[in-house]
Amino acid sequence: MIDDCESVSMSTHRKNGGWLLTEAVVVLAVMVVFFTALVSATATCRHLNWLLLIRQQCLSAARAQLDSVVATGRPMNAGDIRRLWPGLTVSSDIHDGRGQWEGLKCCVVTASARVRKRDVEIRLCRYYRPVQELYDAQP
Repeated sequence: MIDDCESVSMSTHRKNGGWLLTEAVVVLAVMVVFFTALVSATATCRHLNWLLLIRQQCLSAARAQLDSVVATGRPMNAGDIRRLWPGLTVSSDIHDGRGQWEGLKCCVVTASARVRKRDVEIRLCRYYRPVQELYDAQP
């Protein structure tokens, strides 16, 4: 009679050399999760990049408008603004300075745009001496 111990030791164990179906499904699931996260991160970066681009355009338009007002005494032509910065709205308000700024002009420029569901708005202010007074003050 053969002991139980001998029968166990005489049995052969085979190991499959290939992948099981379960392993392949797990690998595919991990890859799907990875690519989904990658696409989501790419879309978020693209949206943030677009917002920063519009913000930079608003800042550029507002600075150009301020420089135009200070240098010439009047804002840029609306057609030039539409040509240079399409999709942006630029407005300027010029009023007299108050308090310690009395005698100077104050120019407040607002440049804004809408990106998807978000508004981007840049507001700049500068006090300056009117152009005519600069010419009158020169000897």
